[in-house]
Amino acid sequence: MQIEIHHRPSYALAEVHLNSGETIVAEGGAMVSMDSHVSIETSAAKQGEGALKGLMKGLKRMVAGESFFQNRFTAVGQPGHVTFAPTHQGDVISQELSQGTLFLQSTAFLCSGTGVDVDAKWGGAKTFFGGEGLVMLKATGSGPIVFNSFGAIKEVDVDGEFIVD
Repeated sequence: MQIEIHHRPSYALAEVHLNSGETIVAEGGAMVSMDSHVSIETSAAKQGEGALKGLMKGLKRMVAGESFFQNRFTAVGQPGHVTFAPTHQGDVISQELSQGTLFLQSTAFLCSGTGVDVDAKWGGAKTFFGGEGLVMLKATGSGPIVFNSFGAIKEVDVDGEFIVD
């Protein structure tokens, strides 16, 4: 999978190039365009999750400002691409998680590889009074994740680790 970001820092979009059989999971309503041989499956649950667990995760995503359903785009029989854009104008960035954790502001998730799990996490009074809302998004696992902001994103390299400001 290869991800290219175009038109930064405002009106940015992510173009995801998939090898045959590869899948990308995206926020509902984020897809701008896709090849005709890319299949789409819409579900509240991840592949292999039970219906009850999928229902609970979908409800938690809604509380965090995301959509109840997520879409899975798979290149069938040949490589293909899918283009995603956030709901609001602003910047888009792609990061690679390696068994790590990334906290995002609610509504920031755009798409990720199947090895990344995005869940809602209670932020409490600290995030609420900090202007970030009561609920944050917690991304864990391994693989690419694409997220957005309202406005530009500045990357800072601090001792070999990238901090997004």
